[in-house]
Amino acid sequence: FLRRLVRKILEKCHELGAYSLAIPMIGAGQHGYSEKVVLQIIREVVNQFSNSKGSQITLKDIRVIVFQSKPDRRQSVPLPIRPGISTPSLSHPSERNTEASSTEIAFALVRIYLCGGNLTQYEADAFMNLSSTNVKVSTTTSLKPPPGTVLVIKAHGGVNVKYYVHCVPVSFDISGLERAIKASLEAAKFFALNNIVISATGITSLNPAANECANAILNASKIFSKANFMMDIKVVVFDVNMMRIFKNAFEENAKEQKTSATIHDIDQAASLEDAEIMQQLPLKKVFNIGVKEQVIFRVVGVRDNVNKSIEKIEGYSNRFKVTKYVTDEKMVYRLWKHISEMETLSKGYDVFITLSAEKVSIEGMADQVFECKDALIDFLNKHDEKEREMRRLREMSESVQWLYTDVNGTVLFDEILNGMVESKFRDGNNKITFPGTGNTYEVDSDKMVIQETHTGRTASLARKQIGKMS
Repeated sequence: FLRRLVRKILEKCHELGAYSLAIPMIGAGQHGYSEKVVLQIIREVVNQFSNSKGSQITLKDIRVIVFQSKPDRRQSVPLPIRPGISTPSLSHPSERNTEASSTEIAFALVRIYLCGGNLTQYEADAFMNLSSTNVKVSTTTSLKPPPGTVLVIKAHGGVNVKYYVHCVPVSFDISGLERAIKASLEAAKFFALNNIVISATGITSLNPAANECANAILNASKIFSKANFMMDIKVVVFDVNMMRIFKNAFEENAKEQKTSATIHDIDQAASLEDAEIMQQLPLKKVFNIGVKEQVIFRVVGVRDNVNKSIEKIEGYSNRFKVTKYVTDEKMVYRLWKHISEMETLSKGYDVFITLSAEKVSIEGMADQVFECKDALIDFLNKHDEKEREMRRLREMSESVQWLYTDVNGTVLFDEILNGMVESKFRDGNNKITFPGTGNTYEVDSDKMVIQETHTGRTASLARKQIGKMS
């Protein structure tokens, strides 16, 4: 990745006829590579570029700039942060310590290690990278991998990983990051890679808060663990302050694991998804949404008339102020997952909503309360319909993997895009179009090609059966 980036910079300078270049220590900051490694790569690429251009080269002066961080603002985490955590062994699950701690979390056969230092200090099967734009690859004859796909590149000799796994999120909210991380883990599974390194800074550079990124990694790993595939994941954190945030997220997750382990009274008739929601539900917590506004009436006049007026006002308020309840267990469990949507509805309908483990209450004026309750149920129905469709696509992806291979490497479709293509294929609809970053892609499963419509470039598709067909 660094070699290609440096060469691209040099080629652009040559194209512009530049005489001098100042280049930073690319990757030695956010991505955690050591300055020694980066400098060596820059030197090697410059020498190769110079030899290839010969006397035609215009670039004569190249200076590598090193930025010094303020010591009070950026401190590196010593390696390792606890004995043995830097090189976790891939042991049999029965030999593993299943107790969660602040620096490691276990989800079934998946174990996540929180590590200090930088990426070059760890050996692994693959390095996982999320990019805010299309992965920079050789595009003279090949496609840019579209969002919703994972590019797997075999590493060259002299590096501490066997593969690079690159993924561009479809969206950059938390759900988009979780989807991209899980897709990368699925790609690693496809190549039978059991030991993965993730740069925490590489993910936080996509703008979400550090604690949200930590939770996205943990949630994606937890979902992936259902695949029953043994994997060790090292989350490498370079910065001390970020390490504190990630450790807090790990500790919170460990507490949730202990809490969910104590819940046994789950309705046997509930689905697996409902059971998981019930386990995550805070049994004693009450959550209030909205503000109970006080309205003060000042009535001035003769005492009898004032009293009659107050009685009428109170009567009107009592007649039109109501509280409605949602008591269906499954619906209550689902509403706990959508607090942000309920906050929006609370503001829109000017109602006060209270959530508990047993019920959801909506309090306010009658018309607004009834409309808000209908809107909540309508939202849940639409959301459930969307979730059912997503579940259907994921189930299809459990048995089939769509991919293509070009000069860059192997590009796998993530479970949603993969399911969409497979669904069309099974229905006999052989063409599907989906957007990319400033581009559009068309998959033709009849001709078994994918085309980048903007450039007309194509690649041959493959459909691999990876499990029992449903």
